[in-house]
Amino acid sequence: MDHRHDGRHILVRIDRGEELVSSLTRLCAEHGIGCASLHSGIGAVRDAEVAYYDVQHGTYTKRTIREVCELVGLSGNVALVDGTPFIHAHVALAKGDLEVLGGHLDAAVVAVTAEVFLDVWEQPISREPDPELGLNLLNFQ
Repeated sequence: MDHRHDGRHILVRIDRGEELVSSLTRLCAEHGIGCASLHSGIGAVRDAEVAYYDVQHGTYTKRTIREVCELVGLSGNVALVDGTPFIHAHVALAKGDLEVLGGHLDAAVVAVTAEVFLDVWEQPISREPDPELGLNLLNFQ
């Protein structure tokens, strides 16, 4: 992984074989980033773990997409959970037949490269558990 950081914006290149979400998490921890907008991501990944949250049952349905897919869209944010950067990302992946799958991204291994843009906020934001939904929601207090 390599990156350029101008204080407010970060352009990240994640290299082949690296895990995308943990690489971004590590980068944010190293730079003390407690809030950021993840607004663009492209490249190619494999072994993508994608999930869909079933609101009615309060559970995630997960699927691993083993094949190499084009990373045609990646967006989300960074906030703190228990003082540690947490990546909340959604993804659109194009398979070889051009079928597009998407959802919450838990993990993915970079197959060629991944290029991601982050806009960093000065103030950290935390996520706190919402007992009704069973999710950690952004807390602005």
